[in-house]
Amino acid sequence: MEYRHVKIDYVDALDTKKTILNCEIGILNSLRRLKNYKNLRKRELALKKELKEDIDFVYNKIKITLGNLPQQQNYKNNKDEINWDINEPREIIKELEDIKRKLERLQN
Repeated sequence: MEYRHVKIDYVDALDTKKTILNCEIGILNSLRRLKNYKNLRKRELALKKELKEDIDFVYNKIKITLGNLPQQQNYKNNKDEINWDINEPREIIKELEDIKRKLERLQN
């Protein structure tokens, strides 16, 4: 294999070295960011797993607590069964008047 040399002036060689060094800096920064991202992603997944376990624990506790509570009984409130007699106050007033008359008779 034959090597050929190309003559580059000093200024161009210096600019090329600076460009190569800047590219290396960019690559190293990208690698550092990628590594940081991977660490953050691992941490996020660990926290999500922990949160899921906590939610499952609380959910099971709520299920157990609801199972221990007494069951609600459904009462039917039929209007037909309830006697809503509007005439009751009149009857009570009549009874009161009768009692008053009887008291007056006894006092006389």
